[in-house]
Amino acid sequence: MTYRRSDDGGAARRIARTLTRALPAMLAAAAVLALLPAGAWAYDVWGGEYWQQQVDYEIRAELDPANHTLTGTETIRYRNNSPDTLKLFYLHLYPNAYRDKSSQLIRDYMKGTLWFIVGLPKSWRGWMDVTSLGADGDEIPFTVDGTILRAELPEPLPPGGETTIEVAFTEKIRPVLGRAGYKGSHYTMAQWYPKMAVYDALGWHDDQFRMGEFYGEFGTFDVHITLPEEYVIAATGVPVSGDPGWEKRGGGSGRPGGRPGGRPNPGAAAEPAGGSKTVHFRAERVHDFAWAADPAFVVQDTMLNDVKVMSVYRPWRRTWADSVLTHTIRSLEWLEEIAGPYPYPQITVVECPIHGGMEYPMMAMNGYSDEGLVLHEVGHSYFYGALANDERREAWLDEGLTQFQTLWYMEERYGHFGKDGSGKRTIWEGLSKPIIDLHRAGYAERVATPVHEFENGYNQMIYIKAPLFLNALRYTLGEETFRECLRTFFARWKFKHVDEYAFLSVCEEVSGRDLGEIFRQWLHTTKNCDYRVNRFDVKPEGDQFRATVEIERKGEMMMPLTLAFRLKNGNTEPKRVDGTLRTIEESFLFPAKPVSVAINPNNEILDIYFRDNFSPRRRDLAFDCVRDGYRPPDAYQFRLLPLGYYNDIDGGKAGLRVRGGYDGHYRLFTLQGLYGFESETVDGYGSFEHPLGYLGKDAKIRAEGYYREGRQGGMLAIDKKRRKSLTDPLAQDITIFASYQELANRKLADTAYVYPNTYEVGANVKTGLGFSIAPKTDLFATSISVLGETSLWGSDFDYQKLTLDARITPARRYPLPFKPYLRFFLGHSAVDPPLQEMYNLAGAGPLDKERYFWLRSVGAFPEDYYNNFHVPGDANLRGYYDGDFSFKRIFSSNIELDLPFPLPGGRGLRRLLDQRLYLFYDWGKVLSEHPMEFLPASMRATLDPTVFDGYISDFGVGISVWKLTAEFPLYLSNPEISGEEEEWDLRWMVGFNRLF
Repeated sequence: MTYRRSDDGGAARRIARTLTRALPAMLAAAAVLALLPAGAWAYDVWGGEYWQQQVDYEIRAELDPANHTLTGTETIRYRNNSPDTLKLFYLHLYPNAYRDKSSQLIRDYMKGTLWFIVGLPKSWRGWMDVTSLGADGDEIPFTVDGTILRAELPEPLPPGGETTIEVAFTEKIRPVLGRAGYKGSHYTMAQWYPKMAVYDALGWHDDQFRMGEFYGEFGTFDVHITLPEEYVIAATGVPVSGDPGWEKRGGGSGRPGGRPGGRPNPGAAAEPAGGSKTVHFRAERVHDFAWAADPAFVVQDTMLNDVKVMSVYRPWRRTWADSVLTHTIRSLEWLEEIAGPYPYPQITVVECPIHGGMEYPMMAMNGYSDEGLVLHEVGHSYFYGALANDERREAWLDEGLTQFQTLWYMEERYGHFGKDGSGKRTIWEGLSKPIIDLHRAGYAERVATPVHEFENGYNQMIYIKAPLFLNALRYTLGEETFRECLRTFFARWKFKHVDEYAFLSVCEEVSGRDLGEIFRQWLHTTKNCDYRVNRFDVKPEGDQFRATVEIERKGEMMMPLTLAFRLKNGNTEPKRVDGTLRTIEESFLFPAKPVSVAINPNNEILDIYFRDNFSPRRRDLAFDCVRDGYRPPDAYQFRLLPLGYYNDIDGGKAGLRVRGGYDGHYRLFTLQGLYGFESETVDGYGSFEHPLGYLGKDAKIRAEGYYREGRQGGMLAIDKKRRKSLTDPLAQDITIFASYQELANRKLADTAYVYPNTYEVGANVKTGLGFSIAPKTDLFATSISVLGETSLWGSDFDYQKLTLDARITPARRYPLPFKPYLRFFLGHSAVDPPLQEMYNLAGAGPLDKERYFWLRSVGAFPEDYYNNFHVPGDANLRGYYDGDFSFKRIFSSNIELDLPFPLPGGRGLRRLLDQRLYLFYDWGKVLSEHPMEFLPASMRATLDPTVFDGYISDFGVGISVWKLTAEFPLYLSNPEISGEEEEWDLRWMVGFNRLF
C-alpha cells in the first residue's frame, strides 16, 4: 500500500518531533528491529500525540430505478486537526473499480488467472463520474486515476483550518456484484458516494480500491435520498424526516404485491407506482454510510434498552422472520458484556442478495439469516464501526476480533463443540486444521500482511489464524484479564482510528505483562509452533510422586506452556512452564501417581505436530466408514474395514483392510488381506505415503505392493509440485516412478483371473516421468499432461511410450448455462509394448481397471455387462465399449456440452448432488501402421482391414448425479467395429467417474 504525505514540510516536522520523543525507546529496541523486515512490527505512528480529521457530509441523491442510475450532490466540511498544512486532497470513487473489464480489484479477486478473455462483462459494469468539483466557492480542476480523484485546494489548509468541498456526481449502478448493485427492483447501495480519503500520521491513504475493505474519517452524515414512493429504505443513521416505509410489518403480516404468493419477479425492474419521496437520515460519529431499498421490504423491530433493533427483509425469505431479530438482540447483549455499551442509537440487519454479509456503521447487509453471520456482522459495529482500523493494512484487527467474538459466543452458548458440533472436534480444533495444514505445507503468511498482498491464505490467515491468536492471547492472560483488555480497548479508543499498537498497549497495560513477543510471533512471522515430550518419568518420593518431564522445542515459535498431568486418582493437575528454551526439564510433586502428561491438550498454542505433545503417545481405533472424515489431531489413527466380494476363481472372498495415519497427512499406510474360499489363496496389498521434506514444499513419496488375483507387482513414486504460491497459475506437477507388474505364476502363465486379450505373460518393469501444468483464463481452465515411460532392465518387454492429454474446461466464473468441455489425447508407443500397455479405443486400459475390485477379475462383475461399466481413459471413444481394441498409436478428441439440468431441486441440492446433463461427441483416428495386428483373431476375421483407416466417432447423451454416471451412446460412425449394423441405436454404460 502506498502512503503519500503533503509536500509542505509538515511531514518533516512531525518526523523530527516523533524521533525526538521516541529516541530512547527506539535505541532500546534497535537490536531487535534491525533483524526484522521493514514495516514488520507494530509501532506508535502517532508519536504519543493522537489526532484525527473531522469530515462531515451532507449528501442529496436521487435514485432512478428505470435507468439504474443515481445522481447527487455532496457538501464535505473538512477540518484539519493534523499538525500539517494540506495543499491537496483525494476522494475515493469506489464504483469505478467496476468500470473496466480487468481493474485491479477484479484482478485481485481472480488471482491465479493467467490472462483475461472477457474479464468483467459489460452488462455487469458500473461507474461514477464527478461532474463538478469546488472548494470554498471556487471551481477546481481534478484528475481521476481509477478509483482515486486528486485535486489541489485553492488555498493551503493550515492546522486547525476548515474547508468546504462541493461535489456533483452521477453513478451508473451495476447489477449486484461484490457488496453493491441492483437486482430487479432491489438496491444494495454501498461505496456509493465520493468519499474523502483518510489523512493520518502515515499521510494520505490514496490507495486504489483493491481486495480488502475500507478506511474512513469519522464525522456526521446528513443524507437525503429521493426514491419512488413505494420503496422501503434502511440505512446507516436514524430518519430525521420523510417516510422510510417501516410501517410494513414482518412476522406474518400481508405480503406486498407481485407474483402469486407475494414474491415479485426478482429479474424485473420496479414500475413506479407514482410519486417520489425524500428521506433524510442522520448519523453521528460514523465513518461510512450505506443503504438498501426494496418495495417488498418488511420490518421487524424492538427496543433493547435505548437502542432500536431492526430486521429488514423480503417476506419470502421466511427464515428471517423472528430469528434475525433474536440473533441481533443476543449479539448486542453479548457484545455489551465483553466490550461495553453499544455506542449508537440504532442497529439494522437488512437482507440483501449478496454472498455472505457486509458491515457498515449501524447496519449489516446479510445474504442469509445464519446466527453466526448475524453475530459476525453485528460484531463489526464494535470492531470496525466504533474502532475504525485500516481494513486494508490490518484486516486482522477487525475481522479477526469479530470472528473471535463470534466463536467465543458459540462456545459460551452451545459448549465446546459449538452449535452444530459433531462431538469430535471442538470449535478451536476445527478452526486450527486449515492453518496447521498451511504451516506444514510451508505456505503460511504473516497475519499482518496487507490484504492485497496475500497469495496463499487471506481467508485462512485473517478469519482463522487471527481468531486463534486472540484465543491464544486469552489463554495467556486468563479469561478475566482478557475481558478487561477488550473493555478497556473499546472504552479508550471508540470513535477513533486504531491499529495493532493501540490494542497491544492496552493489553500490556491491563495485564502488566510484556506481550510484544507474542504479538510479533503470531502476527508478523510465519514461525511454526512445535513442542515434543521427549521424556516422562515418575518416581515415588516419600508418600508423594515426583514427575520429571523433558520437553523439546522443535519449532521457532516460543509460547508459555501448560502441562496437564493426569493422576491415577482421576484428577488432572495443570502446571505452567516457560517454553523459551530448546530443551526444558521440569520436575513436580503430586499426591497421587501421574499416569500421563500433555502439553496444552487443547492446543491453544497451535502446535503443528500435536501427536508428540502427549506421553504416552495416543492411538485411536475407528471403523473405516466412507462418510467419516474425522482424523484426531492428537493420535495416530487405525481404521478397520471388513471386506468381502466375489469372482469366479476365488468364489467368495473375505478379509480386512487396515488403514493408518496421523491427521490424514503423515505416515499413511494401507494393509489389506483377503481369503478366497474356493481357491484357498490369500491376497495381500500394502501402500505407504509420507511427505518428502528433502525436496522441499509439496513433495511426497508413495509406494505400493500387491500379490492378488493372479497378479503381483509394486510401485515407487515421488511427486513434486513446483509453484511460487498456492495461486500460481503456472504451477507444475512432476512425478517420477518405477513399477513392476506381471501375472503371478509365470511358469504356468496363470491367466484364469484376467479377461482374454488384455494381458501378455511376462515381467513388465518400467520407469516414467510425468509433467502437468494447468494455466487458466477467466473463462476456461486448461490442463496439459505429458507422461513418458520406458521399459527397464529385467523387463520381458522392450518399449517406450509418450502420452499427451490436454483439456479445456469452463472456469468457475464461466457465465453461461451451456458449458463446453474439450479434450485432446495422443498416445504413441514404440518397439514392442505388451497388450496391457497399449492404448485403448473406448476407455481405460486393464492396468487402470484392475484398481476397481469389481473389474479386476473374471466374474466379479456380471460378464454380460462387464463392458457396460465404463472407466474413462485413453482415447475414450466411449461408444465402442463392447470390444477390446488396443493400438500402439492413437489420436482422439472428446467434446462434452453441459445442459441446464431439468430435474427438480434447488440450487443447493443440485450443487450437493453435482447433477449434470450433457451431450458428448468423441472422434479419433488410429495411427498404428498395422492396426489389426493386436486384435483377437476372431475380430480380424470379421472386420474389413480398412475399417481403421478413416476417422471413427460416436455421439450420445450422459447424466451424472454425485459420483454415478450413466451414458447413452446413440450414434456410431463405424458400428461394425462393435459387431453392430445400425449407426443409430440405444446403448448404455454406467460408471463412477466422468471424463471431465
